[in-house]
Amino acid sequence: MTEPENWSLAVLGLIDCEVAESSEARRRAVFFLIRLGLEEEMRGLWRRTRPEVVKYRARVQALCLEYEGHHRIARRWFAAWSAISPACHYHQRPIVPGLAELSAWHSEAAEIIDELSMLTVDTR
Repeated sequence: MTEPENWSLAVLGLIDCEVAESSEARRRAVFFLIRLGLEEEMRGLWRRTRPEVVKYRARVQALCLEYEGHHRIARRWFAAWSAISPACHYHQRPIVPGLAELSAWHSEAAEIIDELSMLTVDTR
């Protein structure tokens, strides 16, 4: 089982058994895990293809991906990351999204991670 699959199963486990009945803090933690999964897969792409890009922030890595011609996945990644990030911080979004939104973002992130894991970038 690959790391993204482990990540996805861990998040699903939290959503299915604990988060539905739990505190906002646990739901917020799941959002952190979802964002971490997106960031780690983006770093993994650059580790495989251009290690020099790994040192930059995730947003810069997404810009690099768009520059390389992968516009759709770069924009999709950035849209998901941007939407998920405020839920990770209590001062930006005081009310944590509910279980339905959490599940939807998990599904979206899992699709993006799958696509990134199969993506190749010209190593020049």
